[in-house]
Amino acid sequence: MAWVKVQPAVFSFLRSQITGYHDAEDALQRVAAAVIQKRGQYDPAQPFIAWAIGFARIEVMRYRATAGRDKLIFSEKVVELVADSYCAQSDHLREMGQAMEYCIKKLPDRQRKILNLHYMRSEPGADIAEQLGMTANAVFVTLHRVRTLLRRCINAQMQESQR
Repeated sequence: MAWVKVQPAVFSFLRSQITGYHDAEDALQRVAAAVIQKRGQYDPAQPFIAWAIGFARIEVMRYRATAGRDKLIFSEKVVELVADSYCAQSDHLREMGQAMEYCIKKLPDRQRKILNLHYMRSEPGADIAEQLGMTANAVFVTLHRVRTLLRRCINAQMQESQR
């Protein structure tokens, strides 16, 4: 199904517009339900990613309506521009996501755990430090090193895939 191919890009778009990871996950589930429910209305002559991002835009607008007091909410025009950009870059984003998955799997377990706690579970550095018996500074230094390693690995993977 086309949804499986575009889901990472749709989630990435949602994460760029919705501050909380779990809120973005919830929105992704609603987008998936809408895509399935309305699949009969999809025009195969149009890019599937653009159609799916259309549902994601609706979810972002719903989120904005309920979180309107949040200072991190973007204007409707910014949401549209970002959505259009995701549609145009969907293949590149999918390749980059695959490269990132590969690179994350190569990380040592402890670094992968810190990365998961910080980015996937949105845990503060101090909480991660307490859980893992580290100092908060050591967690931040580890995250900085991991980001550097991932950036290099992803760039290398992307260059290799272009050959």
